[in-house]
Amino acid sequence: MNANTPKIAGVLIISAVLIIGVYLAATQLGDDTDTASTATTSSQSVSDNNTASETSELSDSAPQTTVEYADGTYSVAAPYTSPGGAESIEVDVTVSDSQITAVSVEGEAGTPTSEQIQAGFIDAIADAVIGQEIGNAEINKLAGASLTTAAFNNALEDIRADAIVDQS
Repeated sequence: MNANTPKIAGVLIISAVLIIGVYLAATQLGDDTDTASTATTSSQSVSDNNTASETSELSDSAPQTTVEYADGTYSVAAPYTSPGGAESIEVDVTVSDSQITAVSVEGEAGTPTSEQIQAGFIDAIADAVIGQEIGNAEINKLAGASLTTAAFNNALEDIRADAIVDQS
């Protein structure tokens, strides 16, 4: 037996555990009942009472519906679980005329690797969302940060719910 065999076996076992952990964390993010991956609203700040309209069409034969969003800046904390443990991002989005006009994200990472992944996401997010309509903004995996991206999309859902103008 080679002297490196136990080391190689250990690396393989650790790699397998990490891969399984990432898979389980990613599948839990898709489950709406998972409270650890569901973004929660921490605060909301609406800068004024202006509203913006967005029209979306469900299909060619469906009637058009108008959804109005209040202009303002919205802040949401979005916790999630990574293989390294509990993580969180704080998302601030400014909406004007149904468009995302500004975004900032601050990370709360539990490990140096998570901190590095969040930093890459934070560097890339503004270019990915500024100018998008708030009503249908959604980000695909960005800068290799699939879990952070999912948490950001959850935060956008909360922001849409906070920003929508009640038309009843």
